Amino acid sequence: MRGHMATSPTLRAFRRSDAGIVVAHFIRQTRESGQGGQPHFAPRLEIDRDEVRASLERRFDTPLGEPEWGRVFVLVVADEEDPPGGERVVGHIDFRGGRLRSEMHRTTLGLGIERAYHRRGLGRALCERGIAFARDEAMAAWIDLHVFAENVGARALYRSLGFEERGAIEDAFRLPDGVIVGDVHMVLKLR
Repeated sequence: MRGHMATSPTLRAFRRSDAGIVVAHFIRQTRESGQGGQPHFAPRLEIDRDEVRASLERRFDTPLGEPEWGRVFVLVVADEEDPPGGERVVGHIDFRGGRLRSEMHRTTLGLGIERAYHRRGLGRALCERGIAFARDEAMAAWIDLHVFAENVGARALYRSLGFEERGAIEDAFRLPDGVIVGDVHMVLKLR
């Protein structure tokens, strides 16, 4: 991790200029799925950098309440190497609006923290900030999320924040390493 551990991450809202470092984080974090004793948490291991960046920027540019809006909060640390004096994203929480106006009362949550920053309360901090955003700024009535059934740590975190499990799909994903995982739908009612 090139000396990043000494710095405590700072939680802040995504800026459009962050797109490149956020995509780099998505790639690093996704590659950790199922590695080193970690549970699988990503249905795909390869990310098209340009496609993800374009989607991130498009969603960020879309006003809240419009179909396919998106917002992200990030955990950043100082990165003295790439570029010198720059920042490195080590965690994120993202929210996405649906494709239809009739579903704008709901938002979908995605969360990811790089392994070196696990077990520090950062997932809870991101979720608490994100829930406040969804309730107070996005005016959402519900937050939806999907989590792999085998990711018991993430499921416990979400339950502790008030999310309820509403359904599961057995054998939802068959991963390249042969692992079969289920998908659990969780929701948090805000209003």
